[in-house]
Order: sequence, then structure tokens, then C-alpha cells
Amino acid sequence: MKTLKKTFITMLIIGATLFLFRGGLFRFMVSYENSGTGMSYQATSSDLIKYLDENGSTQLNIDQIIVTSLDLTADKLRFTADANDNNPNDLITTETAHCVGYATFCATACNYLLRQNSLNDTWKAQAHKGQLYVFGKNVHQFFDSPFFKDHDFVIIENTTTGATIAVDPSVYDYLWVEKVTLR
Repeated sequence: MKTLKKTFITMLIIGATLFLFRGGLFRFMVSYENSGTGMSYQATSSDLIKYLDENGSTQLNIDQIIVTSLDLTADKLRFTADANDNNPNDLITTETAHCVGYATFCATACNYLLRQNSLNDTWKAQAHKGQLYVFGKNVHQFFDSPFFKDHDFVIIENTTTGATIAVDPSVYDYLWVEKVTLR
């Protein structure tokens, strides 16, 4: 009985540690190589604008805008491997997307909030295509399906300093990892 109790406590401690440090562990294990920009959209749908206005906020700094954009994306979309539209103005009603739709929705939400907070002259969010590397090994080479030929994520860039912040909205939806590492 004591062994079972010790095993349970050990597993609980390991699980809690992995949960608490998931972002750092993910960034240590996984990196993203940018291979080009994806589609870019403006929020034009009244449904999308209403959603962003009701759930966004003003007087946010860049980090708060990024997290809000990730939250709005995760709250609205459900992941699917099915072919679907990637335009956030349509995704607001279909509510299902794969990594491309997640990236375009998040970038559109981020750019909208940047404008609302008067940071759009300094910061810009853009969906990007790239490759995932786990412990330095490109994982896309292990898949034959065209679905896994690349992965979409978002880079938020300071247009004045060139500083970048990379996020993966589909990973955030499942693992709550806010930032990712670029190669």
C-alpha cells in the first residue's frame, strides 16, 4: 500500500511539474523554421468584428494582445483535418479549422486588436508556413500525407526594431503554450 501511495505521489509531482513547465519544455524540444508567409485577411465580417469588439479590449500591451488573440482563436475554433475555408471572416461561423485557419484567424484578431490599441504602426501579425523540428529533426519527412507537408503559425513583428514573437494558435488551443521558438 505504501508503494502504491509513493508511486501515486511521484506521478502527481511529475505531472504537475510537466504541466507547470510545459511552455519551456515545448520550446526546448520543438522549433519552427519559417518558409514563407501565408494568407493575410482583414476583419470585414460583421460577426467577426462583433466577436472581436465584445471579447477584445483597449489599453492592452503587445503581450496582452497576443494572449487575447490566442484566447479568442482557441475559444472560437475547433481543430479538424477536413478541408475547409481559411478566411477568418468565414471561420467565425463555421468554427472549424486546421492549422492554416487557426493561424489566419489569430493573425487577423491580433492585427485588429493592434489597431484598436494604436499599436499597428509598430507591430504586425502575419500567418506563416514552416517546418516543425523536434530535437533538431524535421518531423515532416516522416509523413507521406500532403496534410503534413508543412505547418502554419503566426509571427508578430515589431516593424521598428525587427523583434519577433512566434506563436502557434493550434498548439495553444491544446497545450496552452503561448510562444514558440523560431530556428
